Amino acid sequence: MKQKKWAFAPGKLGIGVGVAALAVGLAGCFADHAGRLYGVRDGSQTAITLHDASEHRGVASATLPSGERCLGNYDSVTGDVTYSIEEIDRPKERTQLGKLVLTCGEAHVIQCEFSRYPRGSGYGSCRDNGGLEYRLMF
Repeated sequence: MKQKKWAFAPGKLGIGVGVAALAVGLAGCFADHAGRLYGVRDGSQTAITLHDASEHRGVASATLPSGERCLGNYDSVTGDVTYSIEEIDRPKERTQLGKLVLTCGEAHVIQCEFSRYPRGSGYGSCRDNGGLEYRLMF
């Protein structure tokens, strides 16, 4: 009787699928979130990227329409939580509340407060040290 030849080794397929699933899972946990800062007064738009470093913190970068580069950090804490009857002792995080501080140049600082889904999209309000207001969406 002739043995069947496989185009792939069945035992190795499970390892490959496991590695691929882990890579996709980690990419979701430590993803970049592209967004925009909208100038309230003049309608200007600035691209901003939040780079997740952990569940509740990371770094952010933006380039203002003037060409000024901004770098900063953000931190968030658990906002709303839900409970299920099956796991009453393990609340599920629904939102995060956070603060973001961007330093642009030597004396220009933008501070934001935001709300977001855990490791996901969000929105907030910002103000710079010159009094200009922005809306943040990512």
